[in-house]
Amino acid sequence: MKLSDEEFEIYQHCREDVAATILHDYSLIKFTGSDHLQFLQGQSTNDILSLKDGQGQLTAILDPKAKVRTLATIYRCEACLYMLLPTCSRDAVYEHLQKYIVMDEVEIKKLPYELLVISGPKTKERLEKYFETTLTAGEDYEHQQVTQGPQTIYLSCQPSYGEEGYLFFIENARELLQKFNQRFNLPLISNQLHKTMSIESGHPEFGTDIDEKTLFPETNLQASYISYNKGCFVGQEIVARVKYRGSVNKALMGLIFDDEPPVHTGEFSIRGQKGGRITSITFSPHLGKYIALAYIQKKHRAPENRFNLELGDKNTKARVSLLPFYLKKSNREEAEDLYHLAIEKFSQTEQSDNAIAEKLLRKAISKNPKFADAYEALGVLLSREQRYDEAIELMKQLKEINPEEVMAYSNLSLFYMKKGMIPEAEEEKAAATAAGFKKTAKDRQLRIKEEQYLKQQKDDAQQKIGMFQQVLEIDKDDLIANFGMGKALLDSDQAQKAIPYLKKCLDVKKDYSVAYLQLGLAQIKIKDRAQARVTLKAGIECATQKGDLMPRNEMERYLDTL
Repeated sequence: MKLSDEEFEIYQHCREDVAATILHDYSLIKFTGSDHLQFLQGQSTNDILSLKDGQGQLTAILDPKAKVRTLATIYRCEACLYMLLPTCSRDAVYEHLQKYIVMDEVEIKKLPYELLVISGPKTKERLEKYFETTLTAGEDYEHQQVTQGPQTIYLSCQPSYGEEGYLFFIENARELLQKFNQRFNLPLISNQLHKTMSIESGHPEFGTDIDEKTLFPETNLQASYISYNKGCFVGQEIVARVKYRGSVNKALMGLIFDDEPPVHTGEFSIRGQKGGRITSITFSPHLGKYIALAYIQKKHRAPENRFNLELGDKNTKARVSLLPFYLKKSNREEAEDLYHLAIEKFSQTEQSDNAIAEKLLRKAISKNPKFADAYEALGVLLSREQRYDEAIELMKQLKEINPEEVMAYSNLSLFYMKKGMIPEAEEEKAAATAAGFKKTAKDRQLRIKEEQYLKQQKDDAQQKIGMFQQVLEIDKDDLIANFGMGKALLDSDQAQKAIPYLKKCLDVKKDYSVAYLQLGLAQIKIKDRAQARVTLKAGIECATQKGDLMPRNEMERYLDTL
């Protein structure tokens, strides 16, 4: 399940530059006819009628019991709709939709196009140079046509693997790929690498992680795939019942393993009781650990919850993670900027400012699906417009993100009260009180443990300082002793004294990634933020070249805080 050396090089290329994928497992269906918009509006979970020409959105097709028939992306053009969906569900969905055409003027056609995805942080820059034009499709799922000689190429702005990406609809994808490769290096992502990066980006695969037996609310995809103010759709009654009456027993989450996990998927237990079901496992180059997509039982799925997982005859430790596992730094930063801009708009009195704030908050959540503050702010905004159904769903998702978030329960209680759902409101009010008590007790325990840990850390550091001092008296250029002295001084709150030793490490060994990390941290502690940025950026570049993922991730995290 680990990547080969060649695949790892392509992985890094996609994360830092561009790479390509031919989507053999996806197909296109075209909808035309005078009633095609209204028809698909009643069949899909999202608001098709809200789309303008050139826009797209995620959606799902459900059966009457809210079981998933397929996940899809819809693109609206002037006189038609295109649906991108997994090939394994295409024929069944085609037959399903044909049955519902009675008096409607609708034609559904399977298309023979091949699908090429180009993704990575430099995608737009490279494509604009290739086509010698500005790409107007910049928002997620926006699409346009570009010309290349006599050929017209259709492309959509399509986030892929957690990176910027573009999807091409074309009859011969490999021919276009060869033309791209004549201009710039575009390595091809293998099936195994495609799976690894899809799991890292929290993208479940239909047929593996989701199938026709999956109840849609179990997927945790409601925020992106469902509109609660569009009107009726097939399966809506069950989706609404789950929304109002509580959460599902199991839901799709991530698992991060301490050690190498069982190589197979399937049902697992926790302390002899049913824990859930793993659907996909891979090794994450980003985290340096094995990760999995899994349906986890309600009492075990709180984020960061750790447990011993029993699968077959093997036990292993794992912790629960929100999806996605991989979120690029620019997305986190952009989500923060969008959130603060939305709050500024929300504070205005004009109704048009609320509409702008809502759009900004939804985009912030799209950029960072773990952004708890954005969920709460959007829920409050919608409640003030009396859109309680949507606000309730957002607060329930906030509870999944952070089960200890008191305001999620308090807001839910208020929203249920506004809808006249008194028992549900009282239940959430009691849960808010309990969550408040738990948070207070947990904060106190953490404070005590932190004080004990820091005292022990300082005592240990003082012992190490004397030991490393003796070594440096013999050899002042000893790399390990200089690093150890710098780290010990840093741990004992002597950051200023630590800096010369950590700089000495880099004089002795210029590509010592962990020395950059500790030096940057020391500079942060003495509030030399400008120099800390310089150190961390240099360290990230060094760690990237060496493939030192753990120190690189830590340095990126500290750089984010600056």
